[in-house]
Amino acid sequence: MHQQALRLKYVLCFFVRPTDNNINIEKLHLQNEKPINLLHCHLKQAQAPINQVRETLMRINLAKAKVEKSERMQASLKKFRNFKINNFDAKISSIGKAQ
Repeated sequence: MHQQALRLKYVLCFFVRPTDNNINIEKLHLQNEKPINLLHCHLKQAQAPINQVRETLMRINLAKAKVEKSERMQASLKKFRNFKINNFDAKISSIGKAQ
């Protein structure tokens, strides 16, 4: 029990309520490639219920999905703008050649 308590040193500072101070951070790290912003907290002997961990992971994944969707939309808009500019330049150059 003491080893489990030592492993539970941190909680998510944004996604977890202040009372949820015993999330198993190893499970959270398995779900995320990038390091999570962590906050040191005092430990208790009890561990958070697994449904609480799942809920936290779903919130993290939802936030990551929103960021990734926004990045994809920005990239596609940039690609579309570049295409329109290049296409317009091609039309102008072809008009000049026809005359």
